[in-house]
Amino acid sequence: MFVSPTTYINVVQAQTPEPPAVTTELYCSCVSYVHFLEPKAPFIDAKWYKDFPKATPAVGRIAVFNYNEVYHVALITNLGTSTFKVKEANFVKCSKGERDVDYNDPRLIGFFAP
Repeated sequence: MFVSPTTYINVVQAQTPEPPAVTTELYCSCVSYVHFLEPKAPFIDAKWYKDFPKATPAVGRIAVFNYNEVYHVALITNLGTSTFKVKEANFVKCSKGERDVDYNDPRLIGFFAP
């Protein structure tokens, strides 16, 4: 049976799923956003990450923070000599952003490898 290239392209396009919708709700959870960026990251409450920060820092790994018993996670996107850059959400309420973090930040617990 002959299938024209146009028919094949239409079928392939019809079977390609739509990417997930990005809503502001995604930015209201650091864990949801990290999981969105790195699907291998566990979708668990940020406080549970405190038990697993055994990795060394690397791009694609997760930085774990403790802000007065409020735990936070962020995805590492770049490493420097004294700081590293992260992508994160909900560091500022319900928004996403990037920032540089000092390796000696006292709120930094450690790093997790998904």
